[in-house]
Amino acid sequence: MKKKIFITGVSSLIIKKLLTFLSPNEYEFCGITRQNISLENVKLIKASLKEIALYKSELESSHLVIHAAAITHTYTESEYFDVNFEDSKILIDISSKIEGQKFIYVSSKTATPQSGGYGHSKFETELYLKSYHKDFLIIRPSEIFGGGKNEGIDDFIAESCTKKLM
Repeated sequence: MKKKIFITGVSSLIIKKLLTFLSPNEYEFCGITRQNISLENVKLIKASLKEIALYKSELESSHLVIHAAAITHTYTESEYFDVNFEDSKILIDISSKIEGQKFIYVSSKTATPQSGGYGHSKFETELYLKSYHKDFLIIRPSEIFGGGKNEGIDDFIAESCTKKLM
């Protein structure tokens, strides 16, 4: 019998790459995303983390949760906490009540109270996860490069290639 993996942020570069390493013969994948995409071997549910009714049964019937959804760029600090912390608490609360379900949280190397809204929201989510779930793993990647989005270092490189140097 296949083990079921429930994934948030399934449209992210890091998760798409992860899926290439996992066998669809061994695992059944279900993911939520707000984007209109299709992924081979993944049952997709178009939903935000707030739309619990759309995905709760899939979450509850999974062996493993990989939580990679987050807001990474906003001018409103409260939005980081609303999505990255409050919405994550919903997932953690549901998952912590399911016997034997494991939880992987994709956090950030910047997860500290002193690193602005994004890092602080990730830090608070880590603390909550540690307090309320007994079987978890926290992954703290640094910035992801080369994803086809021009942001961070990719944006700097693109601009350097097209603009004249002084």
